[in-house]
Formats: sequence, C-alpha cells, structure tokens
Amino acid sequence: MIRVTLLFISMLFSGLAFGQSHHDQTPADPLELKKLTESFYVLYGRGGNVGFFIGPDAVVAVDAEFRDLGPGAVQKIKSVTDKPIRYLINTHHHIDHAGGNEYFLPLAMIIAHDNVRKRVFANRDEVLREYPEAIQDARSKGNEQRVKQLESVLTWARNVKVDEVAAPFLTFDSEFRIYLGGEIIHVWHTAPAHTDGDSVVYFEKEKVLHMGDLLFYRLFPFIDVDSGGSARGYLKAIDQVISRVPADVSVIPGHGQVTNLDGLKEFRTYIQDLIDAAVQAKKAGKSKEEFLKTTLPQYQQWSKPERFPQNAGAAFDEAQ
Repeated sequence: MIRVTLLFISMLFSGLAFGQSHHDQTPADPLELKKLTESFYVLYGRGGNVGFFIGPDAVVAVDAEFRDLGPGAVQKIKSVTDKPIRYLINTHHHIDHAGGNEYFLPLAMIIAHDNVRKRVFANRDEVLREYPEAIQDARSKGNEQRVKQLESVLTWARNVKVDEVAAPFLTFDSEFRIYLGGEIIHVWHTAPAHTDGDSVVYFEKEKVLHMGDLLFYRLFPFIDVDSGGSARGYLKAIDQVISRVPADVSVIPGHGQVTNLDGLKEFRTYIQDLIDAAVQAKKAGKSKEEFLKTTLPQYQQWSKPERFPQNAGAAFDEAQ
C-alpha cells in the first residue's frame, strides 16, 4: 500500500477525507477577519488560523493558509492597514499553514524552524514519487474529486522550479526575537509534537500567543508521526509554553476559536488522558487494534472524532 505523503495528509485537512474544516466559510468569503486587539487580527479560513500584528512601520503575519487562500489572506491584511507585510512566520510545514507562502514571498521575509524548510522540499519530492500511484488508486475507486485534487498538486510539483518553492529562507534552530516598535515578538521551537518543526509565536505587549497546531481547540488533533510528531511531545511542548506566558494571554490555536490559557490546559488534559489510556491498555495486554476502538467519553462533544483512532495509535506506539 502506498504510504500517504505528508503533503497529502495536509491536503486532507481541506476536506477531502475529513469533511469540511472547523471554519466553514461561503465561497464568496472564504476568510473571516476578526479583530483581537487594537493592533492584532485573526483570519479564520479553511486551513490553519492566520494571525497578524500591525506595528508602527510593518506587519508581522503568522501562517499563510492554503495556497488558494494566500491571495485572500494578503488582501484581508491590506484591507485594514497600508503598512508593509515585512515578516511571515510559519509555525510548521503543512500546506494548510504554509501553502500561501508564495503570495507573501514578494512582500515578506519568511521565517521558520530549520526542519520546516527541509520538509517543504521533501514534500515536493514525495509528491513526484508517490502521487502517480495515489491518482491511479483514487481513479480505480471512482473518486474523481480526489483525482482532480491530486493531479493539480502533481502538475505543480512537476513544473515548479526549486528556486520557486516558497520555503522559508530564514531559519533558526532554537528561538529568536523580533523587536518592532515597542513590541517584542518571541518565537521558539518546542519539543516535537504536531511535527518536528513546531514553533510558537508570542507577542509580549499584546499578550497574544499563536500556537499553530500545537493547539486544536476543542477538536481532535492530528499527530503527524511521519513528520516527527509525538503524543508525549505534545505534553512537553505545551508545558514549555505554559511556563513562559502570562495567565491572561489570548491564545490562537492552529484550528478552532481563539481561547485563553484555560483552553490550552484543557487540550493538555486531553493529551494526558490519551497517553494514560494507552499506557493502561498496554499494561492490560490489549493489542493496538483493540485500543484503536476505544473512546474517551469526556471528549465526545469535540469536533473531528474521526481523528481519534490516529491519536490513539500514536499514543499506543509510544506507551511504555
């Protein structure tokens, strides 16, 4: 069986396999703009949440949505400020967060962890290697919608030149800060959790934290183990973040509505409950297949329950 590529997994978040995303918008308005503070806005769309800060002389954006929504994200930012978009920070490499990079490329310095750049280029190579077989498989099953989606990405991968791939061109290994007017923007790499390139972005004066996909607010996450993700790593990453931000911080998740530190702690509790259940199952002699059928009833109101078996599998493989 063909191994699902990382880029393909990211595409699935657009609705191909998991249904519509958490933020369903009409085709006429695929991005919803919300003001968080006097200087900070959030864009909800089909992919990962975009946050942007308007400084005295420039804009700092965090994440860039899917490729097809990149132009809209830029347009929405320009609708509220004429300041130049000088910096774009990718929280990780998935295309629902970094797909729109190419539309920021002429405007901004794109920044991310070292592993993000590596995985952006690896994704292109995997598409060329694996999508032809995936297209044949989708066609044999009569799924023409998926065929069209896959063929579109394969055409892009075949035609794009290496120097045209909108990968981050300034990378870091641990953390850095941007000083913009009176604001200090802290960016740091966490323990591998959603992926091995996860970073969070904290705007100190605004007291706004963008978590990327280190936080799915009240919906089941995706733990991308093929990209170095880890259930136990999620605990380490979240604890690192909680230790560095104030109690009254506003928290932007990768997916879901803006929340606060309590919302982040609630998600941490889910990860802990997941890991504890996996450990108990292994001690009881249950097989992985048996554990994948389990549930955590306390989270039955969360969205995207179809992702839970993937979460359970990741936790079971790490359980000791």
